[in-house]
Amino acid sequence: MGSSSLVVDGYIAEDLREARRQANWDGTIEGWHYSRYLTDVQDFVEQQRKDDAVRLLVRIAVAAESESRGNRGVTLDPTGYTALLFLLWDMGRERDAAVVMASFSSQPLAA
Repeated sequence: MGSSSLVVDGYIAEDLREARRQANWDGTIEGWHYSRYLTDVQDFVEQQRKDDAVRLLVRIAVAAESESRGNRGVTLDPTGYTALLFLLWDMGRERDAAVVMASFSSQPLAA
């Protein structure tokens, strides 16, 4: 899960933009459906690799966005956004959490 951008407080919006630029319409990340990566996030958190978890959750959230836009009638799965929000809050990154909330609420198919 390499990423050229460093996820630090205040930069989550840039990471969301970059992930959207690279997103696939079908909700995949490197050929696999985004839901496959949720256990990787859990592993990162357990290993205290929270920045890696944030980077992956950004990609998961955006993959879910892309899937809902690319497939008529598919509502936006909030799992990635929700996990990202709670993780950022837990890390003391309230400004980034606010950006994530705004990004989710601006999605047309948010459930």
